[in-house]
Amino acid sequence: MGDKCWLKAFLEEGECPNIDPEKEAHLLHDQRARMKAKCLECPKLMMDLVSCEAPHKMAMELLPRVLEEDQTRAPFLRERLERGQKRLKALSEVAALIRDSTDLDEIIHSVLTYLTAGDGLGYNRAWILLEEEGFLRGYWAIGPKDPQEAMEIWGCINSEHCSVHDLLKRKGALYRDRERLRPLLEKLVFPLDDREPMVRLLNVRKAFTVERDSCPELASLLDLLKVRDLLVLPLWSGDRLLGCILVDNVVSAEPFHSVDVRAMDTFAAQAAQAVERAGLYRRLEMKVRELERCSEEMRCQHDSLTKLEKMRVVGTITSKMAHEIRNPLTAIGGLAKYLLKAGKSDEGIFQAIVEEATRLEDLIGDLISYADSICPSKTLLDLGTVVRKALEEVEEILRNGEHMFHLFLEGGPLMVLVDPKHIRILLWNLLKNAMEAMPHGGEIRVSLQREGEEALLTVEDHGEGISREMLDKVTLPFFSTKGGTGMGLPICKNIICEYGGRLEIQPLQEGTLVKVWLLLQEGAKKEVDGESGGSEGHGQGDGGPSREKEEGPPHQGDPG
Repeated sequence: MGDKCWLKAFLEEGECPNIDPEKEAHLLHDQRARMKAKCLECPKLMMDLVSCEAPHKMAMELLPRVLEEDQTRAPFLRERLERGQKRLKALSEVAALIRDSTDLDEIIHSVLTYLTAGDGLGYNRAWILLEEEGFLRGYWAIGPKDPQEAMEIWGCINSEHCSVHDLLKRKGALYRDRERLRPLLEKLVFPLDDREPMVRLLNVRKAFTVERDSCPELASLLDLLKVRDLLVLPLWSGDRLLGCILVDNVVSAEPFHSVDVRAMDTFAAQAAQAVERAGLYRRLEMKVRELERCSEEMRCQHDSLTKLEKMRVVGTITSKMAHEIRNPLTAIGGLAKYLLKAGKSDEGIFQAIVEEATRLEDLIGDLISYADSICPSKTLLDLGTVVRKALEEVEEILRNGEHMFHLFLEGGPLMVLVDPKHIRILLWNLLKNAMEAMPHGGEIRVSLQREGEEALLTVEDHGEGISREMLDKVTLPFFSTKGGTGMGLPICKNIICEYGGRLEIQPLQEGTLVKVWLLLQEGAKKEVDGESGGSEGHGQGDGGPSREKEEGPPHQGDPG
């Protein structure tokens, strides 16, 4: 270095060995920048100061030049510091919002607003493209479409002193921006193909700028948006490319600084996480709505099938009833005509008339029981108390001297929501079936216990039993193996289904075990009085079914 080169305003190329002419040529003509960047660290300067006759005078001459450079930059640095503080405050608010939100549009609104707001990063426009069916498609944008519109929008924002917080509340403006820029958004489409230049750059997973010189293959994109350069932020979640954000300065034409580009990677990562979370939430909502729709369709189909089944049952009942009523009436009519014609009384004929009339009475009684089982009057009751009372009534009516009933109750109340009349009908039919299965008498066991969240009622006999081939038919209306009406077990099944319970008929080696499950009402207050605990009873006598009691069990049909 020449003598006191650090005092020269201009240097010739090669005059300072510390300056690279290719990369730092501007320092040859900028004394202030050269002084701070090179001279203060140069050993030659220190030697000049030590060797001169008045080093303090030379130092005093050098100091103002250094201070002058710092004083000139101080306002600029202070301004940048204040702007950085505002950006950090705005970034903190936006980060909190996108972290807590599951609304995709709200997240996009927040991200694009921060990128374009004056208190934010202050870029002119921001675009977001999202992956959709193998393509990156323009989804939303915010910003002016031309300089004139920019002046109007920015002037309005400045006059109202809107901060980022204020702008985040203006979702309506975002929707207007989307519609205003939709023609351009619809043209922003890139196939997710590694041969696509945009996709190749996004695969680097770093923010990058698009310029005509560095990316000539994307010059058409710059022409479409009418900008000189673009800042691109990839949105990655794991190994999945969610989309990207494009940022431009279409009005101010300010370049993107390398420091800002590097800093955008962190912001892009936060935005990608928020977009992925919102996308998952949106897909979950769609699945839930689809499940709700399917559930509603299934409910409607179930209702339709139920109505069709009821109509089918009604048709079957009508046909069967017509047949069953016609036969006794024909017999009664024929016998009555014979008596009138013969002009004499015959005890056998009178007995036949009584039997056919009784058959009609039984048939009508079964039909009433079946109809009653469809429309219950539900009350919260202790099932043990209801079963005990029902069994006592049944025992009194069904005494025949050959059958014995034994009741076993588990300790504690078993609260169910039922119609007590239905329980009497149910128990009546099950016990009558058990007695008919043991024409020569025997023991019939009735038990009631808790099984999980259900009450289990069982009736067991040791009679003839039911073949496994007949199990699917015995609950069908009018199916009979004994010449009866065939309505007993269908009535039982109807009652149990009405309360959401289950019926199971299990053939034993000797006899049949019938199981009935009914849902318990947990935590409900007991609304009936009665004892709980194990009890046992039995009855015998020669009485048959009777309808004299108003509250007695209704007539039972053939079990099938």
